[in-house]
Order: sequence, then structure tokens, then C-alpha cells
Amino acid sequence: MTLRPPRDAAVALRSLPRRFRGLFAALEEDESPEALARRTVSDGTSALGHLIAASRVVAETHRTLAEVLTTDDPLIAPIADETPLDPSGTIDERVSELGWETDALADRVDGVSADEWGRRARAGGGADAMSAADLVWRGVDAAVAHLKGAERTLIEARQAR
Repeated sequence: MTLRPPRDAAVALRSLPRRFRGLFAALEEDESPEALARRTVSDGTSALGHLIAASRVVAETHRTLAEVLTTDDPLIAPIADETPLDPSGTIDERVSELGWETDALADRVDGVSADEWGRRARAGGGADAMSAADLVWRGVDAAVAHLKGAERTLIEARQAR
């Protein structure tokens, strides 16, 4: 396994709002980006749903990281990673929300000292213990998976027109 520095996670987090905004900015002019972002595809999800799910994953990762950094041997729950089936708000509102969440977590990551990254938490559901660094990367990976999911969803939604 390749060690991924937590500071790289902060960089990845800060890029997510720009990357999501880029997905929606690239939509064709002959159809409303808002309508296309809300269109559900074969698995029942929408690109806007993936955007909201990414924000939720980042927010949950931040809450869980705070617990790991302030509690000895905490038992943490798996990060809820569900894509809402009936998303609300506009693309701009949801990208802004993602920006707030990613900035908050990235700022927290930047403020963690090197020796704190090894703090461990017991994961619920029979999973092995994980370090604070592993926790952050788990959240980043889940948010990036939603970015990729939104991209696939937009492709499918455009082809279904």
C-alpha cells in the first residue's frame, strides 16, 4: 500500500468544488444544466444527488476526524455514503455547500500535527482499526467516487435524451 500524505488529501479536497463545477459547466447549451443534473439514470441516481452525497461524506469525515483527534480509542461508525434520490437546491447552491465542507475539512487537515495522524479509531461493523490519516483518505476517496459517479450519470442522462 502506498502511503498517501494527509496534506495531499487537503489539496484533493480543495479541488472537488472546481471539479464538480466543471462537470456542470461543460453541459450543452440546448438543455438546462439544472434539468440535466436532476435527471435520474438507470440506477435511480442523478448528478445533483452525487454532488450532495459528496458534501455529506466530506462533512461526516470532518465530524469523525474531530472525534478521532479528541477521544482516546473511539469507536466510529462507517461513513454514511448514500446518494439522495430526490435532491433539492440548485447546482450553484450545492457546489457552494461542497466548497464550505471541503474547505473546513482541508483546514482541519492542515492543522493536524504529524504525530496526531497515527491516532487510531476502532471502526464499527467488524472493520479493522484505522488511523486518522486512513479516515481522511477514506472520505476523500468516497467524495471522488461521487464525482466520477456524477460524470457517469451525466453521460448516461445525455445519451437518454
